[in-house]
Amino acid sequence: MCLLMVNGKLTCIGIGDVCNKGKNTLLALTAEGWCYLFEVVAEVKKDDSKTETDAEEENRIILKPHYTQHLPANGKSLLIADVDGDGQIEIVVAYSDRVVRCFRWRQDSSSDMLEAGTGNSTGNLIQISQWQLSGQIGSLTVNLSEEGKPELLVAQPGGTYVKLCLTVVTGGESPGQSESTFVEERLGSARIRNSMITTEIVGGINKGNRGKAGGGTFYALSTLDGEGPIVQVL
Repeated sequence: MCLLMVNGKLTCIGIGDVCNKGKNTLLALTAEGWCYLFEVVAEVKKDDSKTETDAEEENRIILKPHYTQHLPANGKSLLIADVDGDGQIEIVVAYSDRVVRCFRWRQDSSSDMLEAGTGNSTGNLIQISQWQLSGQIGSLTVNLSEEGKPELLVAQPGGTYVKLCLTVVTGGESPGQSESTFVEERLGSARIRNSMITTEIVGGINKGNRGKAGGGTFYALSTLDGEGPIVQVL
């Protein structure tokens, strides 16, 4: 059992190759905007001679963050994935003020993720994109297009969703920033009556063409109207 040591109310948690080092890192985000990165520890060996309670107490580990950074407050949903197809992992955070921000880990020079002997990180998270949406955000997901490219999809109220487009600027006055655009889509169902009903979305549903090259994945929308989910797989 591992306990996370954070200050504030924990609202988002995720695991992935945050620092693009080929190793998973646990990321925790609080309502106050504090972002914590934790090293994923190796599994503790079990001693069969001890009782279950004793073993649980002995194996209880308090994880202390090796890196802390303050980000904008009031994050409500978190996604760790490659959202633009460049082979690098991004951290996408949806906020309660209807804003979606995209971050990426920037490594200092060519050093390793942790400074030797200090346990401190040698990089930081930088914001590379931001979108302002019209409705409250339900959930975030990544889906593959027919061309096999990742698409960042965000659920919006009333059975709608938006496709967020991330184009990183390589030149000009602000290299590394991105041009942020989005396309709004609507669930093709006559049962949608309340335009404010919460909507959830999940992507990456395999089409059953395992072993075949090319092709994308399905995504599904569900409205939470109290009468059972309405799901449309597209």
